[in-house]
Amino acid sequence: MGSVLVAYVNVDKCIGCGKCTGSCVNNAIQVFQGKAVVIDFNCLGCFYCVAAAACPKQAIETKPRFSYFSEEEKLRVQASFLIKQINIIKGKLKKI
Repeated sequence: MGSVLVAYVNVDKCIGCGKCTGSCVNNAIQVFQGKAVVIDFNCLGCFYCVAAAACPKQAIETKPRFSYFSEEEKLRVQASFLIKQINIIKGKLKKI
């Protein structure tokens, strides 16, 4: 059993605006009773929600999740995250 990171919402920072819900590629973030929550089993661990700076209060953070992911699956998730970060940076550089 290995550990991977997943997103979670720090409810002390969350203002319930819902901007983060549109940033999740797997619909893992929902607003419930005025606060955003991450549905753990839907979170791919890609952290696009964090990289996209979708939260004006920076309430989306990461935490370890223990799972049965193989090393190959962990690397695939990490690669996906890095590719998305690179694309975000490329987009910002085009604006300069």
